[in-house]
Amino acid sequence: ILNLLNDKQTADFKMIPRDDNDPILVHSYIMYARCGLFKELFKENPKLKSFSEKKMGKNALSIFIEYIYTGKLNSNDGEAILEIIGSGAFYKCRDPKEIDFLVINLLESLVKNRSEER
Repeated sequence: ILNLLNDKQTADFKMIPRDDNDPILVHSYIMYARCGLFKELFKENPKLKSFSEKKMGKNALSIFIEYIYTGKLNSNDGEAILEIIGSGAFYKCRDPKEIDFLVINLLESLVKNRSEER
């Protein structure tokens, strides 16, 4: 699935961040499989080709999409990571609290690493 994350030739859906008109290309079947929200949206409109994200900027949305594809959350961008909190519930992920848990752990790790650098 990680190979699909960077495979723009087979991507068929656009995620549009709140702060940038340049969409992030994804695969509708991955979004359908991992997010209950898209399952509902695609049932309502099978020809849906894009979704405008109102809360997350491009960095945060990229991190979130990587999580959708891999189940892992990796970033050093604390500000972007904060924007992801609550996205598991909004997108109706299988375990909506998992991403919040991962965000908190990642933020704690970033804070610890920065304090050790000083």
